[in-house]
Amino acid sequence: LSAVPAETSALDQLGGAKAARKEFKSTLDLISQMKPLPSKTFLVRGNSGTGKTTLVKAFQHDLERLGIPSHNLTGGSLALGGPEAIQQGFQEAAKQAANNPYHTAALFIDDIESIARIRDNGSNETSTKNAHMLAVLADQIDKNESDPQTNVVVIGASSRPDDMDWLATQRFKTTITTQAPANPEERLEVLNSMVKRADKKVEPSALQELADVTPGKTQRELESILAEAEKSGELSAKSLREARLTTAFGAAKAVTVPDSMFRLSVAHEL
Repeated sequence: LSAVPAETSALDQLGGAKAARKEFKSTLDLISQMKPLPSKTFLVRGNSGTGKTTLVKAFQHDLERLGIPSHNLTGGSLALGGPEAIQQGFQEAAKQAANNPYHTAALFIDDIESIARIRDNGSNETSTKNAHMLAVLADQIDKNESDPQTNVVVIGASSRPDDMDWLATQRFKTTITTQAPANPEERLEVLNSMVKRADKKVEPSALQELADVTPGKTQRELESILAEAEKSGELSAKSLREARLTTAFGAAKAVTVPDSMFRLSVAHEL
């Protein structure tokens, strides 16, 4: 779904994730008032598709409205570059922080577990490189935390936090966990926010029906259903029903699947 320019806080426009949004909004308020941050480090963890990147991007968008830049990296690219790439990433973010009135920048590392793997005490080249990257990551975070002149807000995101060594995880003062909407009410809130952000129109009853019959669906899966339904030229109850079946089974099989199999009660989720 294509987005439209936001006039209000991007975090406010997200559905669900209330605790996570509150945490980031509190950080935004402190930055805007140029007050010390109790935490410069956030570890956003959760299964794939549960909105980790969407949450971080909303936070970055609100930072950018203040004129605060973000530096985005992936654990995979940093792992290829090795310890030097990690060091360079932190240095670049520090430069960005030094060059704006708030003395702040954000450093987002997606799939951070790729440079923070659990040490295996091996002596081969891979084990040695992984241990070195882990040590450099920890050292860079420590240096950033102790720097009183600049705020580099370090955000790591991981779908596999259990693969991370404690040397890394203990350096993230704030841990945020994302998850799939737990009930129809939460799914409806997420769906409404997606439709509103994309500036689309849909009958409330159609969205309610979709929220009622999609237990366990992640934010990404719900967005995929909306995107599939939009291919028909409108978001209607009919197109949403067809999109739900298509995304679950593929176009060829969707026509043979009885819709009744999806009508699970709310009690089934509890």
